[in-house]
Amino acid sequence: MINKGYDMPREKYQLVQCLRIHSPASFFDDLGLKSPQCTLYVMVKDIENLLPGGSSSPTLSYIDTIDEFKFYTITEPDTFHFAEDNVLATVSYKPISESGDCYEATSFTAFAKRCGINIFNASLKHSKDGHLNCNRLIVHVIVEHDLVPYYQDKLHFEEVERGLIKRKDLQSLGFQEGFVAARDFHVSTMERLL
Repeated sequence: MINKGYDMPREKYQLVQCLRIHSPASFFDDLGLKSPQCTLYVMVKDIENLLPGGSSSPTLSYIDTIDEFKFYTITEPDTFHFAEDNVLATVSYKPISESGDCYEATSFTAFAKRCGINIFNASLKHSKDGHLNCNRLIVHVIVEHDLVPYYQDKLHFEEVERGLIKRKDLQSLGFQEGFVAARDFHVSTMERLL
């Protein structure tokens, strides 16, 4: 599902030449979600399709309703089934400071109108209720994918830095092993204060 969300800009701009998630086994590593403080949010059409046999689960907790969508948290994701045709949006957060007051948003994908904004707003509300305990979010976006205006206008991030990424320097600059680009590109670091 994450690869599906990243495929549209990958195919449109022909810049990134690899999948975001290399295999199911490397899912959390590829997203950098290694710490227990990391959180993955998934917005689905039908909650019943997540549960084995359509039964209720003690690991599923309701958190909010935004528009017509209900939001839940899960404590044991391995017990649920995430079918691609049921997933509407994803976003995850990982700490980038030792104090835990700053998180990076990653794996932000949306497959239906307004679902990206809805999952983002619901996840922020959840984090403000004490879940993440952070006061600042950071995103790193590829400028050539035309994402800067979306993050500014729709999600209220401000650009704080922009840098040229040389194709030959990807791994030394911290990009995951196996990340391949067709040419040099720019990355915008954007920030939102909470």
